[in-house]
Amino acid sequence: MKKNIIYLLTLLLLCCFRQNIHAEYFRNLNLGNGLSQFSVMSICQDSLGRMWFGTHEGINIYDGHHIRYYKGWVESGPGEKLWLGNSIDYIHCGNDGNIYFIADRNLFTYDIRCERFSQLTTGNQTSALTTTDTAIWYTRHDTLFVWDTQKKQSLYVRNLPASDITALTITRNGNIYIGTDNGIYIAQNATDPNMKHQLQSKGVHTIFESSSREI
Repeated sequence: MKKNIIYLLTLLLLCCFRQNIHAEYFRNLNLGNGLSQFSVMSICQDSLGRMWFGTHEGINIYDGHHIRYYKGWVESGPGEKLWLGNSIDYIHCGNDGNIYFIADRNLFTYDIRCERFSQLTTGNQTSALTTTDTAIWYTRHDTLFVWDTQKKQSLYVRNLPASDITALTITRNGNIYIGTDNGIYIAQNATDPNMKHQLQSKGVHTIFESSSREI
């Protein structure tokens, strides 16, 4: 009996030791260590491993040690300034490695290599943004566009049946999901003329495709 107890205690200690070896450290980011605002609206990770947080008080970039944040007027080149705004609702990493985001309902990009912000749309009508492996998609008023990362220009895709757009997702199968304050619209592809309207009278503000391709 005594040998069994000693064996069990030894096994328990080994298990505890093994768990300590594989323990991971998580750091809490908050206002006290540099986060500009506690309400984070969007998160993405760039090709350098940095975390980007969109808040109602600008963009926060965490490199694992420090947080930098940008809002209002920012540098956009030698001797040039750009009004970035404050409210950042969407942030995505594009297929070209650059960061794309919506600030105060305009589309912006951050060039990772040049470390420079640029504004891609004006008029405060850009409402939703998403990315795929091949393109940058966004909605402006009641229209869907693609940003061509090679030609550096917007390409018209199609008109949409609503203008109160709150979410946009393009699935790996090419299906288009548009969230609005009055339900969700679904198209099989960019040229599908018959968009299905579901969840009418329901506000849809986030659409996510899981790893098992479920919406």
